[in-house]
Amino acid sequence: MALKELLHRILGRQPRPGNADGPRAGEVLSRHAERLMRSPGVMSVGVGETPDGRAAIVLGTDRLSAEAEAALPESLEGVPVVRHVIGRPEALRD
Repeated sequence: MALKELLHRILGRQPRPGNADGPRAGEVLSRHAERLMRSPGVMSVGVGETPDGRAAIVLGTDRLSAEAEAALPESLEGVPVVRHVIGRPEALRD
């Protein structure tokens, strides 16, 4: 898998430079990142876009069980939350 494709899968699309909501999504994320990272199954948090181009908070999860799905918000302070199953990272060995 190419690096660009992997990053897109993990983080979603990054907000376009002209996306006025991008900075706001970052501010909202900074207020909630610590709590989100403590949520079951959450491996990463970041700012990206929804499939329709709106700025969003992007969560990378190791799995998305019904319990984990119920614990994660649909939006935070009006900013949509997008979930991507990325699996559990593993350390590479030489």
